[in-house]
Amino acid sequence: MDRSAARWRIGEHRFDATTGEIEGPSGSTRLAPKAARLLALLLEQPGELVPRERLRQELWPEQHVEIDQVLAYTVRQVRAALGDDGAEPRFVETLPRRGYRLLVPAESLNGAPPVVAPGTVAPTAEPVDAGRRGRLLLAAVGLLALLAVAGLALRRGGDRAAAPRATIRVALLPLVAPGETVDDQLTDALVEGLTAQPTLDVIGPATTAGLRGTLRPHTEVGRELGVTFVASGGYRADGRFLFVQLVRVADGKHVFAQRYRGSPAEVQRQLGRAGEEIAAAAAASLPAP
Repeated sequence: MDRSAARWRIGEHRFDATTGEIEGPSGSTRLAPKAARLLALLLEQPGELVPRERLRQELWPEQHVEIDQVLAYTVRQVRAALGDDGAEPRFVETLPRRGYRLLVPAESLNGAPPVVAPGTVAPTAEPVDAGRRGRLLLAAVGLLALLAVAGLALRRGGDRAAAPRATIRVALLPLVAPGETVDDQLTDALVEGLTAQPTLDVIGPATTAGLRGTLRPHTEVGRELGVTFVASGGYRADGRFLFVQLVRVADGKHVFAQRYRGSPAEVQRQLGRAGEEIAAAAAASLPAP
């Protein structure tokens, strides 16, 4: 299988791994970046198991995530775009606690090499005499030596300047609506938005599920979970908005509060941006190192 292929035919669908676009009988849709990358990984070896650990390393490198939850959410995005059903899959099969595999053959649609027009000759390099070749070789060696010295100096300077990137630990409580009904889709979407931020380590609802609708102070919950911030909120159907807040555990201060307006589906599309905004607010509220 061509690992460099960018365009594929998957059953009755066409998929462009570069743009994340899927075209099928019911129209065109664009996958989120992580869902597109997951599908591309499955396409590398159709019919074969792609382990959970490899998916974690490829999609969330050096990030602390609730892997079962974010993987399930990402696979749901792929299945929705393909018109697939997790209960009776035609395209993506779940192998519990092991990984996923693509059930259908995949055909690479990469273009063929350029064809030379009839009656023309492909251009060839101009012959180089021996003396000129020697001078060119010496010049190339000298240039490579200069580049190597410059690269070493830059790397040393970078090593001195670079500092380990600190991550901020955030716990997300399950999002609830009046009556304490958890909105799983919005919660999953916000988990993905947060875990996409390289500055955050996220403790998600797989861990905090028992705190659904808790009235305990966020400071107390945060210290118990060992995090710096606690995020929470819920969707209000009467006002058609999702309210999200971020509380600093050290002093209970609200460092972020925002309403994302629209239907649940419209709000869900805004939660990637919400992850960025929450990460920025968390970083801005911490003292400079």
